[in-house]
Amino acid sequence: MIREFYSDFGSPYSHRYGGVHSVAFSCDGGAIASASGDKSIKIWNQRNGQLVQKLVGHSGKVLSVSFRPQSTILASGSADRTIEIWRVGISHSIRTLSGHSDSVCSVEFSQDGKTIVSGSADSTVKLWNAETGEVIHTFSGHSEAVTSVAISPDRATVASGSRDGTVKLWNLQTGELLCSLPACNPVAFSPDSKTLVTGRDRGEICIWQLGF
Repeated sequence: MIREFYSDFGSPYSHRYGGVHSVAFSCDGGAIASASGDKSIKIWNQRNGQLVQKLVGHSGKVLSVSFRPQSTILASGSADRTIEIWRVGISHSIRTLSGHSDSVCSVEFSQDGKTIVSGSADSTVKLWNAETGEVIHTFSGHSEAVTSVAISPDRATVASGSRDGTVKLWNLQTGELLCSLPACNPVAFSPDSKTLVTGRDRGEICIWQLGF
């Protein structure tokens, strides 16, 4: 049985003036972050549905949000072309990552929390040092917006799904393109990093066994 909590408009977990584009659980499951078209991120208490904090700093729609593992830090990607780094409990951004030339559609922390990967409407993927905000690699190869990204748990591979109808796999350490698959977003790695799951516009889910 699946039960729906707090789903009605005006109840907890609501952004009244903008659609919700992304949601993420904190590592301990106690908090939910929601990214909205109203340019804000809201942090909710998962257990009672109460709003804990509203984070405001982006000048465009917030399109993606990701919690850093084992931490109260989160990253948000926005139509304003930036990634903001936040710490729950602090009202302002603690770091801004700039480098994309169009909307940041997707962001994700690596499992060790040391790096962030971002996909953008500028058709590139960037890998960032989460501590310094410096760009480690820029992955270029897609011809349209990159709307889904993932880092394998073993930190060996970056996957990017694009509106160009492909998923590309990149070597995280060198930036080398490993392969291009006939699929599109979303993308997700298995816990052992040996399998990739992708989606297709025609309703298919594809499972890929990775051999590199």
